[in-house]
Formats: sequence, structure tokens, C-alpha cells
Amino acid sequence: MIFIVLLLGFLALGIGLMIGYGILGKGQDPWAILSPAKWQELISKFTGN
Repeated sequence: MIFIVLLLGFLALGIGLMIGYGILGKGQDPWAILSPAKWQELISKFTGN
């Protein structure tokens, strides 16, 4: 039961990230937010590195 809740939580997080970035954000490829390169870019933007 806990596994199903965790799985649904991660699924909802991924869908939310894709909607927020792809549809509400820049309108680019929604799958791009799931790539490690995009996360590295976002982290460096906020940390100033």
C-alpha cells in the first residue's frame, strides 16, 4: 500500500513538473524538465554558479 502511494506521488510530481514547465512556463518540450542537464541549469541559475 505504501509503495502505491509513493508511486502515485512521484507520478503526480512528474506530471506537475511537465505541466508547469512545458505548458505554463516557456512552452518548450515538457519532457526536457526531466533531464539532468535541465536540473543542472536550474540549480546553477538559482545558486549563481
